[in-house]
Amino acid sequence: MLFLLVIFVIGFIFLQYKKQARDNIFGLKVGGSYVSVEVADEPQEWLQGLSGRKFLAEGAGMLFIFPFSEIQTFWNKNTFLPLDVVWIQDEEIVGYSFLPAQIEGSEPVMVRSPAPVNRVLEVGAGWMELNLIKPGDRVYWP
Repeated sequence: MLFLLVIFVIGFIFLQYKKQARDNIFGLKVGGSYVSVEVADEPQEWLQGLSGRKFLAEGAGMLFIFPFSEIQTFWNKNTFLPLDVVWIQDEEIVGYSFLPAQIEGSEPVMVRSPAPVNRVLEVGAGWMELNLIKPGDRVYWP
């Protein structure tokens, strides 16, 4: 009986963990295209971002949600992937920047938003051009 109880508790914890991880990923419509995003809405997640990753699936990215609008600065420290950094104010794209992968031994590169923004989307480099996304396009989320 104790064995069944232990199995039940472990299963419950595992399912809760999977649910929590799944709740942090959702579909985002950018212009006429869709991207699956992980949400970064806590300071610890903002600092980590996509740094350290060596792979990003096609059509995937990370959406940073900030509590207020301000000029945002992103850098490529420990970032192994070239990225498009999309600057978003509320539901409108105000611009985007190319952020190269950091080359070992080089100084980090920084990019800044052209205006105050409260959201930033990181996707694989070239995604914006491939999907014909431009400033002024709308961003929709659930």
